[in-house]
Amino acid sequence: MKLLSSFLFCFFYISANIFSQSDFREEYQKAITAYESGDYHTFMKGLEASNSLRPNHRVILYNLAVAYVMNDMHEEALSILEYRASFYAVPDFDEDEDFKPIRNRKEYKGLIETIEKRNKTISSSTLLFEFEEKGFHTEGIAVHPKSETIFISDVRCGLINTISIDGTENENFMDLKKEGFWGAFGMKIDPIDSNILWVTTSVLPQFCEYNEEIDGSAAVLKIDITKKEILQSYTTEGDHIFGDLTISESGDVFITDSNEPVIYILKKGSKNIESYLSSEKFFNLQGLDLGKNGYLYVSDYIMGILKIDLSDRSVQQLLESNNQLLRGTDGMYFANNSLILLQNGTSPFKVSRISIDKNGNAIPNTLAIIDSNAPFLNEPTLGAVFNNKLYFVANSPWSYYDVDNKPMLNEWPVLQIRTASVD
Repeated sequence: MKLLSSFLFCFFYISANIFSQSDFREEYQKAITAYESGDYHTFMKGLEASNSLRPNHRVILYNLAVAYVMNDMHEEALSILEYRASFYAVPDFDEDEDFKPIRNRKEYKGLIETIEKRNKTISSSTLLFEFEEKGFHTEGIAVHPKSETIFISDVRCGLINTISIDGTENENFMDLKKEGFWGAFGMKIDPIDSNILWVTTSVLPQFCEYNEEIDGSAAVLKIDITKKEILQSYTTEGDHIFGDLTISESGDVFITDSNEPVIYILKKGSKNIESYLSSEKFFNLQGLDLGKNGYLYVSDYIMGILKIDLSDRSVQQLLESNNQLLRGTDGMYFANNSLILLQNGTSPFKVSRISIDKNGNAIPNTLAIIDSNAPFLNEPTLGAVFNNKLYFVANSPWSYYDVDNKPMLNEWPVLQIRTASVD
C-alpha cells in the first residue's frame, strides 16, 4: 500500500485533536497489524469497524478500498472510492498499484472523470474588499444593521476590528487579550438590541499567548458596541472550544462546543451557560443557525448538517442519504428558505447552498455551488447574512502556521472579504 505511511501519520495527527475516544484508532491499528502480517480479511474487518466508529475519514476510506480490492470485492472498492470522492475529490489513489485490478473498469474511469468535474472552478461571489494586516487571523464576521459596519474577529490574538463596508476604514474595536480573554471566533449582533455584540472566545494552540494552563478556556461575551465595553462574560466548567453561536428572536443564545462536542444554551436573562444537547450523532460541531418553524441546524464537520427539532430535541441528518455532501461545513446561515454553507473540510473548498422546505427539510437535488476551487477560496470560515447578501471570510490563514503553531508572517496572505447574493 504505497501511501499507507503518510496517510497513517495524517490520520493519527488529525483524529487525536478531534476525538477523545480511542476505539476506532485501536481497530485501525489492528487492521494495519493484520495487513503487515498478510491477513487481508482481518485487515478489511478492522477497517470496516474503524469506519463505523469514525465515519467519513478519507484515510480510513482509502485503506478500506484497498482492503476490498485485496479481498476481490471490486464493486465494494469502487463504491468506497466514489463515496470518498463526493467530499474529497482527489485522485490520490490513481497511481497506487493496489488498485491495478480495478483500473480498467469503466466505473473507475468514470470516477476519474467525475473527480475532474468536481474540481472545476466556479466563481459567483464578488470581492467586497481586501486588507493586509500581518498576523491578523480572520475568522468571524458580523454586520451592524444600522451603520453597516463590519466586525471582523481574530483567533490569534483576540482582536476585533471594525471595517467600513467599502473597506476604506479599518480600526481596532477591542482587544480581548487585554480584557483577560483569548481568540475571537463567532460573532452575532443581538436581534433585539443592535447595540449588543455577542462573541465566542476560546484558546487554540495558535493563540499568541498560548500555554497549557489556559488550554480549554472558553467563554461567551456580551459586548456593548457603543461603550466598547464587555458587559458580561459567561462560561462553564470543563475544557471547551466555543466556536460559533446563534441567537433566537426571544434572545436565547445557542453555542457550539467543538471539544466535547455539545450544544450549549444561554437563556435570555440567565447568568449561566447550560448544556442544551449532546448526541451520539455529534462528532465535531461547528456552525449553527436557526431556521423557521422551530428547527436548529448545526454543522458537524464529520457527519454533515444535522437538524434539531427544538420541541423535543430530536436530531436527524438533513439529507437522509448523501449527507456527507454537506460535511466539512464551518459557517452555516439560514436565509430565504436556504442554508448557506462555507465548506472548508472538503476538497475542493466550497461555498454551497441547499433549499429548505416549509417543514424544515432539505429539498432533494437542490444543492448548488456558489464558489468552488477558486484561487481566492483558501479556507472560507464564517460569515453573516445582511440585506440578502452573504458576507464571508474567503481565505482565513489557518495554513500559514509552522509546526510550532507560530505564524509565518512573511507568507501571510492579503485577506479577502467577499459577498454573494442569497436572494
